[in-house]
Amino acid sequence: LEVASVGHVTVTPDDAVFVDDDGVVVVERAQLSQILTSARDIAAREGAHLARLRAGEPLRVQLHLDAFVARR
Repeated sequence: LEVASVGHVTVTPDDAVFVDDDGVVVVERAQLSQILTSARDIAAREGAHLARLRAGEPLRVQLHLDAFVARR
């Protein structure tokens, strides 16, 4: 199979496809290094938030939501 179309997305051999319980992402292989760097950064930040949640710090405090709401 050289090309596959799903909805409005066409996947070619120049693409990388990632699938998990949340969905599917198609990335051009030329951008893969940049995408993986960003994904690792996001995973690290989410892991840090999770550790703080497990230690009892509410997400509302971690994200400074009270200050955000006050500015709106």
